[in-house]
Amino acid sequence: MTERMGWGIVGTGERAREAMIPAVLASPAAAIVGVCSREAEKAREQVAAWPELKVFSGLDEMARDPGVEIIYIATPHFLHVPQAVQAIDAGKHVFMESPMALSVDGAHKLVEKARARGVMLGVAFQYRFHSAVIELKQRVMSGEAGLVRHVGVNLSEPVAGFTGWWADSFRSGPAALLRLGVHALDLAAFLAGKPAVETVAMTRDEGAERTNTVAGALLRFQEDVVGTVLAATCLSEHHHLAVVDGSKGRLEIKGDFSGAGPVELVHAAGGKQSVKRFEPEDPAGKMVDAFIKAAKTGAEFHPDGLDGKHAVEITCALIESIKARKTMKVGEVQRLT
Repeated sequence: MTERMGWGIVGTGERAREAMIPAVLASPAAAIVGVCSREAEKAREQVAAWPELKVFSGLDEMARDPGVEIIYIATPHFLHVPQAVQAIDAGKHVFMESPMALSVDGAHKLVEKARARGVMLGVAFQYRFHSAVIELKQRVMSGEAGLVRHVGVNLSEPVAGFTGWWADSFRSGPAALLRLGVHALDLAAFLAGKPAVETVAMTRDEGAERTNTVAGALLRFQEDVVGTVLAATCLSEHHHLAVVDGSKGRLEIKGDFSGAGPVELVHAAGGKQSVKRFEPEDPAGKMVDAFIKAAKTGAEFHPDGLDGKHAVEITCALIESIKARKTMKVGEVQRLT
């Protein structure tokens, strides 16, 4: 294994270009060997800002390259499982965008394949790596809020519109839920520190295609911790909020969890309030470095495949709840669509 681990980037869309390619290139422990997409010529155009990057003819060629040690998957959701299977079978570590699968069976297959092959499997829930989120989690675990009663996460970002595969719910799942909601669900589960056991959800759908633009969910975690989650892509302002309410007080963070703007951590208890400010940072870069360290040393990495699988289990239950208009047990629904 070289000192810099070689990455192959599968998918050259917005997420890869705006966040992950810059994060990997900025890491002293990583090098990008090349990229591939369903259309090689289009991929070449999309990564024109990085002329040094090789454009592979496809995943087959990338997976055969011995210089590629980690394959990052940022393709349409319905391609995640087959592409990850191919990468794992080739003996590559896999880092992938969420949702890792459109079915619980698909997520389970990836977890088991990675375990059997002895490779790392990670999911890009980058908000976990923001310093404010890390400190919030640490302060919750230290008992500062007391016994946790409620966890709430609100991720709202204005999106001009969903086109292409994003507008096809069969290929993508409900848009707001699968673009922002899955990150909110993971963050809520991370802060609760317990798995979700049941959920009920409602949505707002717009336009002729009935594209999902708002998704709200009520969850119950183990030990009767209640969770509330909101994901919205049709609001005018960019707004991220995470709240933990406990028997001794309230801890919350608000701002921009992507790191592009500041975040404030507020502690309220006994009629008093304290505020700590976090300046803009790069949680995606911290996530990349953590995954590389785990791949090199065999140390644990979270969010791993099991974390990603639990997010899929919750999301499957939420979508069935939307369709059936009733509360669903987490784990009893196997597919997102």
